[in-house]
Amino acid sequence: MPVPGSTVTSGVPVPGSTVTSGVPVPGSTGPHPAGSRPPGGGLLVALSVALCLLPLALPQPSLWFDEALSVTDGWLPRGLNHNPLWYALLRGVTGALGGQLDEVGLRALSLGASAATAALLAWAARPVLGGRGAGWAALLWALSPWALHWATNARPYASGALLVALGLGVWLRGTRADAPLGALAGLGLMAAAGALQLAFLVVPASLGLVSLLPGRWTGLELGRTRRWILGAGLLGGLGLGPWILGTLSTYLGQKQEIAGLAGVVHFAASAGFHLSPVLGIAALLGLVAARREGDGALLQLGLASALGAALVGGVSLLGQTTAQYVFGFLPLVCVLAGAACDRRAWVAGFVVLGLAAGSALELGPQRGSRSPWREAFAWIEAHRGPDDAVFAMQAGLGDLYTRPGWTDARYPRALAPLDRTRPHDLAAFARGDRNAWVLVRPDFLVKWPAAERARLEELLRLHGERHARFEAPAPGRDLALEVWLLDLAGERD
Repeated sequence: MPVPGSTVTSGVPVPGSTVTSGVPVPGSTGPHPAGSRPPGGGLLVALSVALCLLPLALPQPSLWFDEALSVTDGWLPRGLNHNPLWYALLRGVTGALGGQLDEVGLRALSLGASAATAALLAWAARPVLGGRGAGWAALLWALSPWALHWATNARPYASGALLVALGLGVWLRGTRADAPLGALAGLGLMAAAGALQLAFLVVPASLGLVSLLPGRWTGLELGRTRRWILGAGLLGGLGLGPWILGTLSTYLGQKQEIAGLAGVVHFAASAGFHLSPVLGIAALLGLVAARREGDGALLQLGLASALGAALVGGVSLLGQTTAQYVFGFLPLVCVLAGAACDRRAWVAGFVVLGLAAGSALELGPQRGSRSPWREAFAWIEAHRGPDDAVFAMQAGLGDLYTRPGWTDARYPRALAPLDRTRPHDLAAFARGDRNAWVLVRPDFLVKWPAAERARLEELLRLHGERHARFEAPAPGRDLALEVWLLDLAGERD
């Protein structure tokens, strides 16, 4: 028990004490000296929500194929997915906004979920960071290019992060009070995100495993909570384990392009890029400060994030995994980085400027890191003749754009698919005398069998002419699209 005049590094401060972690009390020495404090938490939260809604005022980048699949699975469900709840929400929100299957209507659910996540994250982090530190956590979420990417995407990741933020707030309050029901309720809310996207289950699993560590390792004595979580984890593993393993086995069977050490490198590079170095450094600084000050709650968030990344990295040895499968840890990382920002003004400036620059590029020149499919399909529609055929990569997305009301991206009709699963279709068509437009993303050809790729490239070289190229700048990726015309009728004149 500290005495008056002592230095408190954890626990509850007493009058006259010096506070180096937790929420400063009047007269204490907090992270910022008096007279140099940054904006208050409420202002930071309001700014965060406004930034999350900013894309509404800007031109929307094109849809991509997975968003077209969201339309298919939402409006023509075939029981192929484990997350019908999210598709029902997608239909409901899109319908409430007029039912337009366009970029705005389809992405409204994700955009709203991201704004709500910023507000919830401020509430969630308040017990461990105080009002201003929690405001920093919310602002970092709003500025993160990774969060922005999924906020402007008709996929379930932003909605899943909302449940993670809600569960995180309940979890932190439950564990700090050693209240088993509260801690389990928090884990349950995070696990509910798995009904939207299965990969989110790694978040509560990692937090649950970390909570079983001895208190001397984390600085947080859980007592009863640890026993309850162990029991609930055993029951959950027995009940859901076989289904999760079966689903994972099916997934890995379809993702054998990159595995082994190359798979680990691919996952680590993609996760590091999307997280961004500046946010990762700030989170590490927050973790170091938590360790130094004995803040057990923040330590657990850092250890859980590291464990989750290690688990997904281990899966990448068996098949391709990407950064999106650890996106659920971004709220936890923002809390850790928010702690660092609240303690050091230079860290806050460093992170805010870095994230803001990345998000500005994402909203501006990089156009959401998506190929300009909308523009390419529109160009072809404007130039094709009435009898011209169209072969296109991501043809189902093209049907969505060129046939208003069409919802079956898995079975396109207006455009013929051009992909590695049907490499002979175009070659067979070329034996006729009709002209054909061909839409290619050259980068996708890397995944084609070498012989089939060579055959396509030879066909385009001998009988085709490139009429348009749509550039799409993005770091480390070639998102450009090319439009070719196969003048087969002219070749036979």
